[in-house]
Amino acid sequence: LYVVPTHILGKQLCEKYGCHYATINRLIGDGCDSYKVKYDEPHTILIDELTMIKKSDIEKALEMYPKSLILIAGDIDENQWYQCRNGDKGCFTELYRPSANEMRYVHFTNDYRSKDEQIKNFKLAIRDEMKRIFTLNIKDFDEDKFGGDIGSKMMNSWIKLNANKFGLSIISAKDAIKEFKSFDDVFIAGTHATNKMLLDNKCISGHINSKKEINYNGEGEKRGSFTIHSYQGLTISDKRVFIMLDTFEYAMLYTAISRCTNISQIVLVSP
Repeated sequence: LYVVPTHILGKQLCEKYGCHYATINRLIGDGCDSYKVKYDEPHTILIDELTMIKKSDIEKALEMYPKSLILIAGDIDENQWYQCRNGDKGCFTELYRPSANEMRYVHFTNDYRSKDEQIKNFKLAIRDEMKRIFTLNIKDFDEDKFGGDIGSKMMNSWIKLNANKFGLSIISAKDAIKEFKSFDDVFIAGTHATNKMLLDNKCISGHINSKKEINYNGEGEKRGSFTIHSYQGLTISDKRVFIMLDTFEYAMLYTAISRCTNISQIVLVSP
C-alpha cells in the first residue's frame, strides 16, 4: 500500500505503477473509517513525503499496523530536512525524525528527476548551503528560526549571490508579468499574495479544483500562481517555472527548484 498526504500524489503513482494507494488520513482513520477497518493490514506500507505529514500521524500508523512492514520515505537525513514542512511562520508541522538508533536510515542519492548536469549541481549546491545553515550556532539552535524565516532569508541571500554561477538571473516581478505566458508557464510562490498580483495582471498558471488538485483543463478556480506546498511531491517537466522568492521556510527554495527537470525551465523572480 502506497500512502501519501494527498490524492493527487496517490493517483499519479497509481497510474504509473498500478499500485494501490491511500491518504495518510484514510490509513489512520482521521475523520473516516481506517484502511485497517475496511481492508485489514497490508503486508507492506510505504509512507511517502514524510515532511508533509505530522509526526503524530506517523506514530499512530506505526501503532495501528504492527504486522505490516512500514517504510517511511522523505527527503531527510539524521540531522535535518530538505523539503518544506507544512505550516506558517512559527507554526510548522512537527516532523517524525527518529534517531539512527530508533530506525535504520537508507540513503538513496541518485537524482532521477534531474535531466541535465547543471540542475543536478545546482540542487547539490543548495543542499550544501542548507547543511551549512544547520551547523550555525548549533548549541543554541532553534528549528523554527533557522528552519523557518531566518533560514529562509539566508537561503534567498545565497541564491541572489550564486544564481549566475548556474546560468540563472533574478528578474523583477514587473518583468516576470511581461514574460509570463498563461497556461504555457507556471508560477509557484511561497505566499498567496503572488496569486492575487498575477490574477490582477491577467496571468493564469492553471486551475485548482474542489479536491485541491492542480489542473490545466479549466476545472475549478483560476490561479495566477500555486503555492510551493501545493506542488510538493510533483514534477514539472514541460513548462517554464517562475519561482517567486517570497519564502518563509528554509527548505521552500529547494522544494520549488527541485520540481523542475532542467535548468532551462527555471525563472527566479524577486518579490
